[in-house]
Amino acid sequence: MKQTETRPPLWEFLSEGLYHFDISHSRICLVGGSVRDYLREGRVGPDLDVVIELEGGAERLARHLSLFWGERASEPHALGRGYPIWQLVVKLAPALAQSLGFSQVEIQIADTQKEMFPDPNTRQRVTRFGDLKEDCARRDFTVNMLYWDLRSRNILDPSHRGLLDLKEHRLAAHPEVDPAKIFADDPLRMLRLLRFQSKLGFDVDPALWQAFDTEFPRVSILSAERVRDEILKVAVSGGLAPFVESLRARGVLGLIFPEFLPMIGCGQDSLYHSEGDVWVHTLAVMELAPRTPELQLAALLHDTGKPATREVKGERVSFILHEKVSTEIAGLWLEKWKFPKLLRERVLALVALHLRGGDAVAWKSARPARKLRRDAGPVLDELLQLIEADSRASLGPGGQPRLEHLPKLRAWLDEAARVPEPAHSAVSGSKIMEHFGISSGPEVRRLKQLADDIREEMLVAGEEPDEDRILQKVAVLRKN
Repeated sequence: MKQTETRPPLWEFLSEGLYHFDISHSRICLVGGSVRDYLREGRVGPDLDVVIELEGGAERLARHLSLFWGERASEPHALGRGYPIWQLVVKLAPALAQSLGFSQVEIQIADTQKEMFPDPNTRQRVTRFGDLKEDCARRDFTVNMLYWDLRSRNILDPSHRGLLDLKEHRLAAHPEVDPAKIFADDPLRMLRLLRFQSKLGFDVDPALWQAFDTEFPRVSILSAERVRDEILKVAVSGGLAPFVESLRARGVLGLIFPEFLPMIGCGQDSLYHSEGDVWVHTLAVMELAPRTPELQLAALLHDTGKPATREVKGERVSFILHEKVSTEIAGLWLEKWKFPKLLRERVLALVALHLRGGDAVAWKSARPARKLRRDAGPVLDELLQLIEADSRASLGPGGQPRLEHLPKLRAWLDEAARVPEPAHSAVSGSKIMEHFGISSGPEVRRLKQLADDIREEMLVAGEEPDEDRILQKVAVLRKN
């Protein structure tokens, strides 16, 4: 037990709500990531987990705090049956919000619990009220078993290992709980282990790894939604590269993400990819891509089609149309894990377009840039970030990336943005048929596209795209 001199202002704000709570003998503590991250790096976030050592106390405390904060707090509600967690959201005062960098805080409150998993084929848990020691023993890793008593300002370490493991940057199980049981009871904890390792950069206790290797097949009982949510958390914290590489290194990647196995050992042309095979390249792109769900997922999936399209001619290796196959694989994978529709659409657009602009130094006009702007639409900024990460991870024979196309691509896109985007086709299909005396069919579509291209040239050149002049140019090109 350790006495602390100060608390973060956010925690003081929370403590104010306890002054008139009528259960003075009950311990009320912050627990988990908020305590771990503050003790580790002084960081305070907008999500707080609170436990109260009182049966039925979570609901009473949640309703008390909601009344205490009045209109600034939401109505508390239970998040689940059989394992009730009460949640409320509180808007912060402007001064506190400005100092913290966020305007509201989400608080989840639970009774201290003891839990059991009687059915080995499901994750269905049975809980009952337990004391703080039992609540500690049901949690995953010792660094997440640290409690901050909001009344006494004491740090409580019921496992007697949390503070030491935090200091020594180690992920370990409760010393009195079999690590295999931790993972068997809730297989998601194995993915959480990789997430925390990715986020914190901590070492993992060998006993945890041993249990991980034995119990990992149990991830098959997890719902797609829970796996998806863990992937999203990884994407915005430590990034997906160390997460999926740990799965590969432990030999279990194929048990959960078999779609990625063909990338391992899939050799590339050393003229463009001296960094290594498709898997090594993909890891590098993820490391360089920003920590957002769209970009991390797009980086993970952008080259999944390479193994199926690989061709070797002499010393050269090519992957013609791999972006198309990658998009198909990515679509199936994202749907399998039930990612939201809008996120799927954005990721697939990034994967489909990730090769565009590689030849920007050879462009003669802004036409390709205008088309790229149209095709990318709302993901243009993210696409440029993916293209840059992909380019920086693609090393030539000397170990250096070729980046000369990046500033040229951005310059062309800037130029294209200065020309207004037409709202309709340059010439209608009926006008094409009337002018050239042809009936509907592929030729009409071809000439409409040709007319659009001619208008594009005229706009970029600053000419007025008059319909008659466009038709005259179409006629000339049609004869040729």
